[in-house]
Amino acid sequence: MILVLQMIDVNYRVGGIKMKRKHFLLIAVIALTGLILLNSSCVKEEFDTPPVYTSTTSWEKTLTIQQLKALYTGSADLVSNLAPSDYWKKIYDEGSNDSIMAIIIDGYVLSSDSAGNFYETVTIADETGGIDLKINGSDLYATYGLKPGKRVLVRVDNLVLDNYNGMYQVGLGYYDGGVLKVTGIDPSKLSSSVRVTGEKIALQPEKITIPTLNTGLVQKFVKLDSVQFWNPAVTYSIPGENTNRIIVDKDGNQIILRNSGYAKFANSKLPEGSGSITGILSIYGGTYQFLIRDTSDVDFNQPRFGSQIPEKNTTIEQLKLFYDGSKLYQIPYNLVIEAVVTANDESGNLYKQLFLEDETGAIEFKVDVTGLYADFPVGTKIRISCKDLYMGEYGGVLQLGGDYNGSIGRLSSTEFYKRVYAISTDNPVNVTETTIAEISDELIGKVITLSGVQFADSELGKTYAESSSTTNRILEDDLGNTVLVRTSNYANFANVELPSGKGKLTAVLSKYNSDYQLYIRKVGEVRLIEPRTVKNFLLNQDFSSMPENQDINSDGWKSIAVEGSKNWYVKSYYGNYYARMSAYQSGDASNVVWLVSPKVTIPSGVDTYLKFNTEYGYWAGATLEAYISMDYDGTNPQTATWTKLDAQIAKEADGQWNWVNSGNINLKEFAGDVYIGFKYTGSNSLTTTFDVDNVMIYSLQ
Repeated sequence: MILVLQMIDVNYRVGGIKMKRKHFLLIAVIALTGLILLNSSCVKEEFDTPPVYTSTTSWEKTLTIQQLKALYTGSADLVSNLAPSDYWKKIYDEGSNDSIMAIIIDGYVLSSDSAGNFYETVTIADETGGIDLKINGSDLYATYGLKPGKRVLVRVDNLVLDNYNGMYQVGLGYYDGGVLKVTGIDPSKLSSSVRVTGEKIALQPEKITIPTLNTGLVQKFVKLDSVQFWNPAVTYSIPGENTNRIIVDKDGNQIILRNSGYAKFANSKLPEGSGSITGILSIYGGTYQFLIRDTSDVDFNQPRFGSQIPEKNTTIEQLKLFYDGSKLYQIPYNLVIEAVVTANDESGNLYKQLFLEDETGAIEFKVDVTGLYADFPVGTKIRISCKDLYMGEYGGVLQLGGDYNGSIGRLSSTEFYKRVYAISTDNPVNVTETTIAEISDELIGKVITLSGVQFADSELGKTYAESSSTTNRILEDDLGNTVLVRTSNYANFANVELPSGKGKLTAVLSKYNSDYQLYIRKVGEVRLIEPRTVKNFLLNQDFSSMPENQDINSDGWKSIAVEGSKNWYVKSYYGNYYARMSAYQSGDASNVVWLVSPKVTIPSGVDTYLKFNTEYGYWAGATLEAYISMDYDGTNPQTATWTKLDAQIAKEADGQWNWVNSGNINLKEFAGDVYIGFKYTGSNSLTTTFDVDNVMIYSLQ
């Protein structure tokens, strides 16, 4: 090899200090076969990316990884900006004549992307700690020799330092919305920042235990002994999706094993035994995670430890019978149920809850665990040791879970993994075919399918959920029966526009107070693909066009006080307008007040329906009734003939401020001109508040 060198003086100005150092400038190089040079700018290589291999290097460590991390001030910044002037002076004073003026760390590679579980990331560590080096490339272990145990030096002064949810990282900087962030170093720039020497050591993991985990161990090469997978019946990962698997020790302490859905071992089944696992300790937002390089890091060659899976000795139906009706009931008996998971949190529409069903019934199980679908896909059969768990009602529905300040809440993750056992997967899930009208409490917690349904006209053009909150949408059938479809704004289909057609919808049935609610498991189970039923509206009043807090006398509607001084008026709540009547503080011995619709012509021989919503507040004995008249003259209701309608109107048992659907009332027998009247009867002492909304008369096309 022939080298032509020229010594030059180079002036530096760093941290406000002017410095001079002699450097050798490489003028010409002739390389022998097999030798890879550090500077390839003058040589045509057979690859696009400049190599970073070298058996020797003039680079010298100028600080430890711990010292580098100590420069972090709370937001991403160039390391050269973070280092103070006296820091640069120290580097200059301690540097050798042939070293570059730079901030350099020196460590050994801990990770490997050979199995695809690490992506564009190399974890390196020295005697003081570890850090992630971000590189915008794949096969880093082969292309650049970044293999476990290899010594690597990284020039970091021209890189950006950041802390991402507890993980320190260096890489190229970029701006996202004005915020400096870290991305991978471009391979074409790698040689200016990274040197991989020919040195290699045998990495020795630090033995740790789950209870003693601390942030000082993060990004280090560690080993856990006497552990096993909580559920060995599954694979390392769901294909194409990063997946958490639970590792437990003999005391039930847990840590997440985080696996890439693109790892080469993603589809491999977890080992059933116990033993040791080696890898890199990570953290995300306070939650510790374990990362393996490949399956050789998992050495579970011992029998499983822990108690045997208990035998089933009761059913969900029998379990519910033990509930004593108290606010929170702790189960004192050794009861074990076996059930199939019918719904989980895979779509994000459910959160920290599983719905379970056996041959006798269903129940909602509240647990303080996220990502449940990974270990409990729909169709997983589990057993639950229920002793010391809790039952209680939320919104009138009995649930299984833990104690939350004296009410039913989520069972802790520790107790959950101690008491729940996965038995088998791919079990059939029972789906009940029913109608909206047939929905009952016996179906709560079960998966049901409704046919011939569509979203109400008022919902068309909207998405499943508003961006800021969980949202109710109205689902209806041709008879006007309705049920709520409740969707979390965190569901992966929250921003999808509601389908406009009619058809089938499958979901889990729940209930809150008097309102039945449907939770869609996945948007593919909404199959509204047939032409929708179109309503021909003869009357459609939601009171939104009327002036608020004024007696009603517009759009053909009239409030008529037959007795007393009070009248119907328009009120609103969070943008919803409705008609309201209350005799509160009327001072009247009697309040009889009619709210009468405009004239409506009912066609002959055609099924024509009336429906409306009512709610009450502050129950105090007043009544509300719905009537129809064919001879009302538009003036005095007392001179007309009124027929009482068989409508569902809010009653005390429904609970206050809960809207009640009247049901579909067929007006076919009243062909001709009619008026609808809502009659409020109360007094200064009978003062219940009643609200009326969404009064509709329509036929179907």
